Amino acid sequence: MDWHHKEWLTLGEVARILGVHPSTVRIWADQGKIPAHRTQGGHRRFKRAELELWMLARKREENESLPRDAVMSALRSVRIHIAEGSLDKEKWYKKLDEIAREHYRRAGKAMVQSLWAYLAEGSPEAEVEARSIGYEYAARGHQYGLTFYESVRSFLFFHGILVSTLWDAFEEAEISSPKMWTELVRRLNKFSKQVLLTLAETYESYNRKYALEEES
Repeated sequence: MDWHHKEWLTLGEVARILGVHPSTVRIWADQGKIPAHRTQGGHRRFKRAELELWMLARKREENESLPRDAVMSALRSVRIHIAEGSLDKEKWYKKLDEIAREHYRRAGKAMVQSLWAYLAEGSPEAEVEARSIGYEYAARGHQYGLTFYESVRSFLFFHGILVSTLWDAFEEAEISSPKMWTELVRRLNKFSKQVLLTLAETYESYNRKYALEEES
C-alpha cells in the first residue's frame, strides 16, 4: 500500500521514505526532532500528515541561504569605509610607502570579494581562496617589513570592518532566522581561520629559512 494513503507509518517505512537508516529515525524520534507516537506496546508510529509537514519544513530550511542583498549591502559599506581613510589611523599602515599602501588596499578589496562570494554563494573554492589570501598577507607583510603581529592586524582590519557591516546589514534586513545567523558565523569563522593559519604557516616558513641561512 502506498504510504501517501496510510494514516500511520512504521519506523521502517519512515526510514525508507527519508532515505536514512532506521536507527537514525529512532534517534530523531527519541530526541524530539521528528514527530512520533508510541503504541500501547511501546512501538514508535508516525502520523503521515505530521511527517509530510515535517518534511516540507525541513526542505525549506535546507533551501534557506544567506540573503545576497544583505551581503551586497555590507560589501558596499566596506568599500565606503576604506575610501573614507580609515586605514590612515592604523600604525602598521603608516609604516608603508604609497606603493605598498596601494597593494594593501587591493589585497583588502580582494579579500572582501572572496569572502563575499563565499558568504553569498557558499563557493567550494573558498578554502583555496582563503589560503591564497593568507599567503598574500604574509608575503606582503614580509616584503614590506611588517612583523607577524602587524600582518595579522592588517588582515583583521579589513575583516573587522566586513564583520561589523555584515551584522548591521543583517539587522537592517531584519533577518531573524537562527539558521541564517548560525550559517553566517560558521562561514565567517571557517574562512577567517584558514586565512590566519596560512598566514602563520607562511611566516613560520620564512623564519625557518632565515634560521637555516644564518646557520650556514
